[in-house]
Amino acid sequence: MEGRGKYDDRRMYPLPGLVLLNLKLPKRDCFELLSWVRGHAKFSGVQMIVLTGTHDLRDISRAYQAGANSFLRKPMDNRGLSEAINGFWLGVAKTPAVSESRSQRNGK
Repeated sequence: MEGRGKYDDRRMYPLPGLVLLNLKLPKRDCFELLSWVRGHAKFSGVQMIVLTGTHDLRDISRAYQAGANSFLRKPMDNRGLSEAINGFWLGVAKTPAVSESRSQRNGK
């Protein structure tokens, strides 16, 4: 996503519009990655959807506080995932209030 090395040509390697992010990443903390992405203005248009099997409300809250646009529980069939993604593109899904207050703190 940083556009380093061979990926610096954004015409050839454009930024994604949507990132599906597993809460339990093997090498990097999901919450740190969300915060890093949201700390860079060039990624402001990237929708971040966290996928997980957890039902822990603390994880859901942390994901939104770190900058997630949505939090979806697995297992999810293809239809459920398609509906969730289309919600963003059709403007049905709303960014949570937590993201708005985060943006205000960061001066966005």
